[in-house]
Amino acid sequence: MSIAQWDSKKVVKALELWDAYLCKNPPRSVSGLCEDACLLLQAKDGRFTTSGLGKKQQKAAYGYQMQVLAYFDREVVQRLEANKTSKDSLVISHMCGTRNCIRTSHLRLESKRVNDERTHCHFCLSNYLATTGVRAPQDVQRAVCSHGSEIVPYCGESVVGGVHSVFEEQ
Repeated sequence: MSIAQWDSKKVVKALELWDAYLCKNPPRSVSGLCEDACLLLQAKDGRFTTSGLGKKQQKAAYGYQMQVLAYFDREVVQRLEANKTSKDSLVISHMCGTRNCIRTSHLRLESKRVNDERTHCHFCLSNYLATTGVRAPQDVQRAVCSHGSEIVPYCGESVVGGVHSVFEEQ
């Protein structure tokens, strides 16, 4: 069952278990494209596993999905799950270029079209990092990232105040 299909009681229980999980299994820090380190779950696949939501232990959701669920309400998460094939679908973008990062300042809700564009930017910025051994300076970062602006963060920039959404900009 996907996270979007959870009823309200299951969401509340999952968030309680998520908090307890993070206390027992602190995320590990790894470098990404943002200045502050990425946070990854101990599980290599980035999934939150629990036995508190059903009869047996199961992979409940990706950590970044749980962070968005904690930050927004279930209706927003349901919009994330719907029709990911449309370029206008709402998806979770990782500003840091690290897929399973759970740091809220690296997460942003935006259209699949912009998320797909970010994939190209992340490729270029990751190659710069691999080649030079340092993060791209801001002028290089902004030259590569064609969709950033004063409102929309450029790739490799943390989101001020945590997860942001296209809803907050309208």
